[in-house]
Amino acid sequence: MYCKSDSCLAQDIRNPGKLAKIDIKECCKDQDLETGILSRAQGRDKIIIQIAFVIMDAKKQILVLRRRKHWHRTDFESILVSFSPFPTKYEQKLCISEIYHREIPKNKNGDEPEFKHLCNVAHGAYCFFVYIAEYNKLSFTEGESSKINNEIMERLFKTASGKYFLKDHDEISCVVTVDQLRDTPNRAEEEMFIDAEVRQTLSV
Repeated sequence: MYCKSDSCLAQDIRNPGKLAKIDIKECCKDQDLETGILSRAQGRDKIIIQIAFVIMDAKKQILVLRRRKHWHRTDFESILVSFSPFPTKYEQKLCISEIYHREIPKNKNGDEPEFKHLCNVAHGAYCFFVYIAEYNKLSFTEGESSKINNEIMERLFKTASGKYFLKDHDEISCVVTVDQLRDTPNRAEEEMFIDAEVRQTLSV
């Protein structure tokens, strides 16, 4: 989904005060919003609408993913899983859970996170609506240690093919608390501008 850079919606997105108040469901009804697959050249005068998730457990621990160059422009670590666009057709009803499960496989245990809107972040040609996906009955680590609970990781994120996640197959790097997030190294690549803003929002 996208809007032209000279549209009224684009102007609202560029206004931090208005952007913070935009609801994704209302945004999807906006007459300026269009759907379609854009080439890099076609996207130059557009703002691309995306949805991103921060994955959290019952202890408020956050999953950190290593995103490989094979799928992205460079290797880096991120706390975000993102999608662009979401419904395949403009008329489809927006469902945050369905969007999430385009990358995160559904499992037989019925583990489903609670989704909470966190913030909206805009930069250049992109606008992200960021949600927390909180597994409020599970822990990503073993007991009181910081050791990753591989059984839970496989149960939540491993696909039938044996790889993690459905789309990009990013690797699970580590699990950090919100406090540790402030001190976790984060590459200042251009790709990380949204990640950095979300980290700052979580750390407040």
